Amino acid sequence: MPKLTNPVPVRYTVYILCVVTFFMSLPLSLIYTPMAFVTALTGLLSMLGTYDLLQRRHTISRNYPIMANFRYLFEAIGPEIRQYFIQSDTDERPFSREQRTIVYQRAKDILDKRPFGSQLNMYEEGFEWMSHSLALAALLLKTRDAVKKSMYP
Repeated sequence: MPKLTNPVPVRYTVYILCVVTFFMSLPLSLIYTPMAFVTALTGLLSMLGTYDLLQRRHTISRNYPIMANFRYLFEAIGPEIRQYFIQSDTDERPFSREQRTIVYQRAKDILDKRPFGSQLNMYEEGFEWMSHSLALAALLLKTRDAVKKSMYP
């Protein structure tokens, strides 16, 4: 049986540091008042990490307490950062953000349709479009008759 080199997984490092810092700064904050800010901050982060470990809804939060919340924060402000600094939602390297969002929504059984239009540029050169028409049968008849006339003068 292989020897366990690290009894605590690395993914809990931030949580453990917050808890240890909280308990070390607690008596210091009674002596040195400005240390109360560090105590309060690490206490709040420790409570958040404990909640993350005990909840059962998000596996990322359970596996990476505290750090997963930063991921969710960056995911929430991601559209603004991409829009103003990096790229659009339709740049495909390797998949567009739009395609990835649809996959995430389908995996969570969330409505994956976006009503009221598209973010794609429909007037871009080379954009393929299939137009809906109620008069399709009449168009086919006219085309067929035109082809017959050109073939059999």
